Amino acid sequence: MRITRTLLPLTFSLMTACYSPAALRTRVISAPQSMPSATAAASASAPITAPPVTEIKYNVTNFASLSAAFENLLTDSVKVVAIGEIHKSHSSNLPSTMSYFKDALPIFSQRGFKDLVFEPLPSNAKAESEAKLSGKTRGYGPFLNDWFAYHDDYCGIFLSIVAASSSGIAVHGVHFRDTKEQEAQFSNLAVLITSRARMETHELLAKDKKVIIYTGAVHNDIDPLTFREQLSFGKDLRKELDSGYIEVDIFLPELADNVPSDVINMTNYKNYIPTDGVNVVNPQTGRYVILLPKFNGQVVNSIPEKNPACH
Repeated sequence: MRITRTLLPLTFSLMTACYSPAALRTRVISAPQSMPSATAAASASAPITAPPVTEIKYNVTNFASLSAAFENLLTDSVKVVAIGEIHKSHSSNLPSTMSYFKDALPIFSQRGFKDLVFEPLPSNAKAESEAKLSGKTRGYGPFLNDWFAYHDDYCGIFLSIVAASSSGIAVHGVHFRDTKEQEAQFSNLAVLITSRARMETHELLAKDKKVIIYTGAVHNDIDPLTFREQLSFGKDLRKELDSGYIEVDIFLPELADNVPSDVINMTNYKNYIPTDGVNVVNPQTGRYVILLPKFNGQVVNSIPEKNPACH
């Protein structure tokens, strides 16, 4: 059955808003923690000026690729890796975080992570069935093709689903089931995503599965601000699993630059943006920030093409 997407632009505008720049938060960390098997940078404070300003120094390690970084982070004790991104929430030729993430999925599969709880995917059997077949068909089925038709990150989502399927990873959706639920729950999307991601993860853990969660960077927080606790499953899962749960945020500098400084202060990370590979910053026990290199290309705004060809 073909779904009429009369509300699609609004849906994904809200989807990006639910954990987009406006929903992230500034974190003040008092002391850095060590990374597993990583060489730590020296920690020091900058000279005090007037008014007093302390430069935050973090443990940071450079890796040749995102895959290499996750090889280091996926220790035997980790059962849930909750990945948060800043969405590509505008129409431009900037690469999306997913366009990098997809290349690391084979590493997850090799380490026994065979289930991906994936925010953009609708929470229904038809969507999950088409996602499972995408690794063979290298294409969307009719439901997903219609659902994502004009999405700003059409190719990032598509290639991530294909890469997961090709790596033997099942994809579980937590977004609106269909247009009927979209209309009824439109203003409740952020809470809905959090609730479904938590529930899906618990069901998979009960089956002794290792789980990848991929959502926006507010849902995975292990230390959310009080008024955002209902938008995060991270605090609860960290409490339940201890070191078995890790929060990993992946930031593309140009996307992060669009985030207001009172939400997430990229000044804390500006000295750690890599020229090659990726830098993994460890600002807090159980939390990692992976910084991607700058795009360094001309950013061109454009109207999303319907069902573009993805490579």
